[in-house]
This record gives sequence, structure tokens and C-alpha cells, in this order.
Amino acid sequence: MKKPSTSLLLLLGLLFCKPGNTQNQDSAIVLILDSIPTLVRSISPFPKFTMETKKYQLTIFDNFNEHRFNPRPGVLDTIIFLPQSDHTILSFYYEITRQPLDYVVRRGDTLGFRFVNGMPYVTVHDKKKEAALNYEYNKIAKHGFRHTPFELYKEPVTVSKSVNELLSYKSGLENQFYLPARGLLTGELSVLNSWKEFKQEFLHMYEFYHDKLTNQIYSMDRAQAQLTADTIKNILYANKAKPVSLSYSYFLPLLETIADSAILKKATLLRYSNGSELDYREVYDKTNEWADVNDFYKKQLLFKYLQKIGDKFSLSDLEKYLSKFAEFSKDTLLVKNIKSKFLVADNKMALSKDSLYMLDAQNRQLSLQQVLNANKGKVVYIDFWASWCFPCRQQMPHAKELWKQFEDVVFVYLSVDKNKEEWAGAAAAEGLSSRVHNYVVLNAEQSAFLKSIDFGPIPRYLLYDKDGKLVHKNAPGPGSEEIKKVIETYLKK
Repeated sequence: MKKPSTSLLLLLGLLFCKPGNTQNQDSAIVLILDSIPTLVRSISPFPKFTMETKKYQLTIFDNFNEHRFNPRPGVLDTIIFLPQSDHTILSFYYEITRQPLDYVVRRGDTLGFRFVNGMPYVTVHDKKKEAALNYEYNKIAKHGFRHTPFELYKEPVTVSKSVNELLSYKSGLENQFYLPARGLLTGELSVLNSWKEFKQEFLHMYEFYHDKLTNQIYSMDRAQAQLTADTIKNILYANKAKPVSLSYSYFLPLLETIADSAILKKATLLRYSNGSELDYREVYDKTNEWADVNDFYKKQLLFKYLQKIGDKFSLSDLEKYLSKFAEFSKDTLLVKNIKSKFLVADNKMALSKDSLYMLDAQNRQLSLQQVLNANKGKVVYIDFWASWCFPCRQQMPHAKELWKQFEDVVFVYLSVDKNKEEWAGAAAAEGLSSRVHNYVVLNAEQSAFLKSIDFGPIPRYLLYDKDGKLVHKNAPGPGSEEIKKVIETYLKK
């Protein structure tokens, strides 16, 4: 028998070995994955054309909140999840050119997953429930595990004969498969509606798959300009009137495309010297005033646009709109998500002007001065960078050479990313995660220190001597020969 991974045994202990923690045992969803295949993340169907994805293999939708996982391939792996909702949606992304399979899971369920033709198949003790859980798997199996017309509509790369056909005639290929795909989904919806036993015994599953098929048809119709303004208005009215009972609805991506036309395309385009950007503050305000959408779905849209504000605008703008969102949504989990993702501190450290404050990978806050004080007697080389800065990342291979050559030098990496996840991902990719001094800056906009050194474009490098004195506020980059000479000079002092 294959052994589960050590990390998951530890997780089991954290969840279940506390006295009196029986509620967690009853509420947890346990997923046991038997040798999930490695997800092929890129394919090259044509010369000089590569299709790539960074999607997670497994997403759990719990009251519309996304929790994403990449299970360990080729081993017996276990995921334990404590849901907020009575029913959650598991979405399995198993192949780059195929649509994910969705499963409706109840609080307290334990599901086994084996993989047939690379596709996830659920096993449970109750065979009737097993058949219901594998509703989408069984639909694909009826097609001989071939791509369905709907998948061909969504991913025409699978039938394109050349990259020119794909790029030049993508809309033509979509038009070609629109009617077959629509006919397939309409037929599946009809079969689902006639399956009385399924509806009676597994109501939540029935409601989810009915919602999915219905809104996928609407989304295709809209993409093909087959939805009239009156039809769209009726769809919005119907969804505003009925309560939200699902952990995720395919109405949301349809609503996002409607919002694109109703709000985004009419928003102000801000022009800068290096490009242009939609004013997502205006988009947020217009969405907040949108009377045709119920508050639950409006919250999902506002959350999306709030993240755009965090990505594109200042920290003060984000804090202003986060305050609006918190008042409107009353959703502390989503507010916490934004604060964590965009480094919005509850304390005032991030707003302080008297120093430069950072966060490490363990969410510990500290100042640059603390790092300098702890490394008195050593030369300190500071590298300001960001995940989105191509010139910064070009220098990283040279940085690794400096580490090897100057083991007595303290190398400090300060990211000015606004998004914590993007910083962490880029730091891991560049080999910085294992470095002691890998941080993201919290108060770049407010820091008097950065103003004092005329901080601007990155990459930017600083050099401190053994006494903790800034001796070079525009130090040479790691790829230059000059930096080696400068470091050697200060090491000898």
C-alpha cells in the first residue's frame, strides 16, 4: 500500500488530534487522491506556438471563495478541507485542452479519486451517490473520452490545422462549433431535467449542474451575439429575484461578460507616459450603483475590481475602496484576503514614514534598520526588485554568482510588489525563497528613507559598509565587474 505524504499526516494531526475536536472530524471534507497524473502545463501543437497554463489542478469553491491546490503527482495524497458551506464545488483541471470536471461535495464527505484515461473518477461506498458524483465524468465517457463539441468550441486549438488558422480564424472555428456545442448542452439539460430520481435524491447536485448548463448556453449565445438586450435584462432579473443557494454559480462568469459591456467599456481610460489603464475606481463605483444585480453577485464583482485597484493604483486608493467594500459586503473573510494579498496592514507600520518596513515569507514585520543593526560588521548589498520587473530578473543569475564569490557579504532582497502572491511566486522562481533576507516592502509610498535616496526606477542597488553606513546609494548591479571591485574594497576595510 502506498504511504500518504508526511505533510498530510501532520495536517491530520493538526486537525484531529486536539481533544474535543470532534466537530472538525464531522465537518471536514477528505479527498484521497491515488496517483494523480502530472499535469502537462504546455503543449506545442504547431512550430513556434506554445500553449501554456498556470492553473491549479484542484479548486474548491466554498461560498464563492476559491481555495486552490496542486496535489502531489504519482503518490497517494490526501487533502483535508474544513468548509464554511454545507455543500462545496470541487473543480478538477486535468488536461490543458479540456474543460474541468466539477463535483458537488457535502460537508463531512470522504471521497477517493482514481484516474481513468487521466480523468478523475470519484469512489465512495454508496454506489448510487458515486454515479451521481461522476455525472460529468460519465458524460465524457459516453463520447469515448474524446473532446466534446463544447470543448472544441472552447479550445479550437485541438482542431486547428495550423497556427495561422488558429490565430486568424479563431472566431470562424468558434462559429463552426457553436451550434453543435449548443445542441449538446441543450440535450444534456433536457436529459438532466427528465432525471427525476437524480433531482429527488441529490437536489444540490441537480441545481448546480442545471445552473452550469443553463449559463454555459447563455454565455455561448452572448459570445455569438444571440442574446437580445431584453433577454439579458430578464436573466439579470431572474438571478436577482432568486436566493443564492450554491457554493459557486456559472452565472458569475456570464455576469462578468455583461459587466464588461455595461460598465468596463464605458469607463475612463487613464493615459500615462508608459501606457494606459482603465480607471477601476470608477468601475467599482459604477458597479456599486448597478441596480440590476443582487447584492451577493455584486459583492463578487466588487471583489474582482477591488483587486484591480490593488494591482494598478496606490495603497491609499486601495484602503479607501477596501473600506467601502467592508461596509457593503460585511464579509470579513474577503476583507482579510485583500489585506493579506496586497499587504494592507491593520497596524500603522505600513504607513510609517520614519523607516523602511518589510514583511518576510513567514509574515513577520521588521524594519530595514533592524536588518542593518543585526548585521553590523558585515558588508550589506541591497537589491530592490519586483516580480514584474524584467531587467531586475535578468540580473538574478548574476546575483547567484555573487553569492558564491562573496560568502561574507549579506545580500538583502527587497521586492516592491503590491501583490504578496506575485512576490512569493517570483521569489521562489528566482531561488530567493531559501535566502535569509528575502522581503517585500510594506511602505514604499510613504517611506521618508526612500524619498531621501531619490528612489525611482528599479532595479536599484544600495551598499552598506561594516559600520552600517550607506556608502553607495546607486551601487552597480550584480552583472557588472565594477560591483565586485567595490565589494572587495569595503571587505578589506
